Amino acid sequence: MPENFKDKEYVLVYAKYCKSVADGETIHTQYRITWELPHEGDMYTGDFAEEMKIARETAAKENEAEERRLKKEKEKKEREKIKQDQPYRGMDEKYITSTIWGFYDKKESENYRDSNGQVKVQNTYKWKGSDGAYRNGAVCRDGKVTDLIRYVQKSSSSYSSSSNKYSSRSKSSSNNKLSQKKDEYDVYDYDDPEDFYYDHEDDFDEYGDAEDYWDEAQ
Repeated sequence: MPENFKDKEYVLVYAKYCKSVADGETIHTQYRITWELPHEGDMYTGDFAEEMKIARETAAKENEAEERRLKKEKEKKEREKIKQDQPYRGMDEKYITSTIWGFYDKKESENYRDSNGQVKVQNTYKWKGSDGAYRNGAVCRDGKVTDLIRYVQKSSSSYSSSSNKYSSRSKSSSNNKLSQKKDEYDVYDYDDPEDFYYDHEDDFDEYGDAEDYWDEAQ
């Protein structure tokens, strides 16, 4: 039997761990129990000392393997979700080729200084349209998408009555400015295209169309 109170506590914790294993509790639960078992620095040599050491090492390895499995499973679900959408601000850069835009056609890297003056690398990914011209882009900093780009050539804005949404169409125009009298979205009240888009998300096919509309009103 344990000779002192501390040794008795360790034995009770080990018994609790053995019961947790027998009951099939989660690996993380078993691992948390072993935190209360003696560690190398405790120099414990009492009852079940060797068994406790093995339990602690086994639980740590199994918990690490379980965390890797859960992380991989989470990433798989995230990729499946992202496949249904285009890149978005805040998305992890590692998923940049997993969206509906597919694999990018060009990647450009350049240095920039952050707010602390530290030099970092910014990556810009570009995708071409069916005509071979660049149509979409995504800017990434610190492993996250920070901005989206829509490349438009000689584009003016029009309102699609069939879909009841704003869309961008290619055609020449001598004046791309919107008439403030005809503006039904109050675009002049917005200082940022992103705020404008999220307030009128149902009226536009995508963010780029709302950004075009906002740009032409400036």
